[in-house]
Amino acid sequence: MRKVRTKLASNAYCCNTGNPWLHSQVNMHRASPNQAGHTSVICAVTVHNRLDKEDKVVCKLVSRKTMLNDEELQLAYRRETIAYQNILPALGVSFMAAKFFASSSGLIILQDLVDEGFSSPDRVAGLSSKQMDLAIKGLADLHAGSLILRDGKPKEWESMTAQLKGTWQDVGQFSSWLETSIMTAIEELDELGEEKISKMLSSSSAVPLDCSNDSFWVICHGDYWSNNLMFRNEDTLRIIDFQNMCCGPIYKDLLNLLSTSLRIGDDVHTYCATYYQRLIVGIDKLFRFPSYSEFMEHLREGLDYGFRMGLLYLGGRVLPTDGLDEIDSSVKCNQFPGYREHLLHLIDIYKVLGLF
Repeated sequence: MRKVRTKLASNAYCCNTGNPWLHSQVNMHRASPNQAGHTSVICAVTVHNRLDKEDKVVCKLVSRKTMLNDEELQLAYRRETIAYQNILPALGVSFMAAKFFASSSGLIILQDLVDEGFSSPDRVAGLSSKQMDLAIKGLADLHAGSLILRDGKPKEWESMTAQLKGTWQDVGQFSSWLETSIMTAIEELDELGEEKISKMLSSSSAVPLDCSNDSFWVICHGDYWSNNLMFRNEDTLRIIDFQNMCCGPIYKDLLNLLSTSLRIGDDVHTYCATYYQRLIVGIDKLFRFPSYSEFMEHLREGLDYGFRMGLLYLGGRVLPTDGLDEIDSSVKCNQFPGYREHLLHLIDIYKVLGLF
């Protein structure tokens, strides 16, 4: 894997956070514009843990198409720093911070993990059955750690969640992308004769995260899909990119994963059961968790949200742009290979889950 070398501008932007046990520093360097006039930002996060023999340095190369300004970049990377520094250790997660990121085909790859044999799955094809099983179990472990923290150390839980609420902003402009992805899907659905689904999407583009049972409230990864998962030989998983970490219902992460794993077909219920059983084992009967039927009811509460987010991710992985708002309105989405096929797969998943 070739490492990316970028000419840096002279200015840098710093953000510091810390505590007596762990500390970190975020430095952001503006990269020189390329021939197309686009600039990028290199963000270096230095994380020190008293149990480590050396500091860990995480570098990211980010396109200016997806982040708007330096203030928002600081917010995004402060969120990831807090995840590495405070939240993941509190959840009992080893984050395996890498020392270098390299960019390949628009993906952000951790070079250290690549050197260890890890690679990202095909973002269009999605996860294999073995990768999906690992991803489901990894998510359940992350959420189990969250539930254990919430029940066993409520003051620490309050501190963690306060940090998440206090630093997050809508840095990704996802609302405009979602609106465009829904309009793209409606056009295709009308051509397919799926008028019922088309009308449902036309009625509302904004669906809030609604959780009627606080038993399902956890610390979420926030962007849990194949693009942020790396695998080695389909038997080892590494989760990356925690800049969207937030508090939310379980279905936020789980439906994001199901919505972007379009090869799972009727196995969706199998993966839901796998997640639930892994979660129960993870919390080790620490407290009475709702039954499987209650868990599935919770999942159904989020189906409208999950389907729309599935459309957002579908556009981002199939359409060849870095932002759905840049699609030429004169170009039909069925001209992009795989869009219709994957849209139908997404519909099938949500039919199995009971949305349609």
